[in-house]
Amino acid sequence: MDDILDNVSLEDQDVVLKIFGQNSYLKMGTKLDVDEGYRVALIKDEQVFDLFGPGEYIFSKKRLPKLSRYLFDKNIDLSRFKANIVFINREKVDDLKWGVNLNIDSYNIQSYGTYEIKIVQILYFLKTILFQNEIKKDSHLVNFFRQTIEGALKSYYNEQLDEIIENNFDQDFVEDNAVEKVIESFKKFGIIVDSFNILNLKYKKLNSEVSSQTTFNTKPQEENYEVYQEDKLNLGADLKEIFPSIPDSEDEESFVICTKCEKKIAYNNKYCPYCGTELELSRGKVKCKNCGEIIDNDSKYCSNCGELLEETGS
Repeated sequence: MDDILDNVSLEDQDVVLKIFGQNSYLKMGTKLDVDEGYRVALIKDEQVFDLFGPGEYIFSKKRLPKLSRYLFDKNIDLSRFKANIVFINREKVDDLKWGVNLNIDSYNIQSYGTYEIKIVQILYFLKTILFQNEIKKDSHLVNFFRQTIEGALKSYYNEQLDEIIENNFDQDFVEDNAVEKVIESFKKFGIIVDSFNILNLKYKKLNSEVSSQTTFNTKPQEENYEVYQEDKLNLGADLKEIFPSIPDSEDEESFVICTKCEKKIAYNNKYCPYCGTELELSRGKVKCKNCGEIIDNDSKYCSNCGELLEETGS
């Protein structure tokens, strides 16, 4: 039997969104603690009922008027009922990372960077993102944000490719002009983009005699790194975490395969430079081509579907 939650509070203060109650029950008498900077919504059957600001609460019919009425009409026992408690961060959330790898016309364009957002319309945010996209936890939401940025940049590159080429894929030019697309894309979900930065951009021509030649933007990475240090942005442990590191050798052991986009990349990356996925699960792991399960790379058979795996490291 599922547990009944007696106390609900948020321990991790860095999340954008946290959901409680998906695998547990609530009751009248459950205690709720909401910290500064957060709002809480009570959700059931894809409907938002009662909202809470910072403070300490004990669930009761008086405290949950809308949800109590709904449960009563549905003949649901108030001493044990299912509902989701959703914590939403109302402060500016920084240190978010993105990365895209797009083929636009005859060019392959790879770019990645950081961004900051703030949720300003809670109900609109919940209805347009949480209900329509099956977001279950914070990592799902961050992946949704990355996909939103990918869609915005794809639209910008398609519309302005000629102008981008005329400016020789200048990183500052692309950043200055692409940010409006990103802002508009997030605004649809009740979210403000406070900052959007491209830390690195590179491109290559496809289907031509120079297809193997990669041309980098004119601003070197080292200069970018120094600039962002001077700005004192909070970029995590190190900007190099999301830069495409160069392996020490060409041995297969120097590379890993990203479990999302399946690109072959240097083992010492923390984030995939193509899609932005965190790579902790990629080290020593492979993806079953039959069912998609992530398993140890020394396995002979998939532990999920039993498929015979291809030899690795050969």
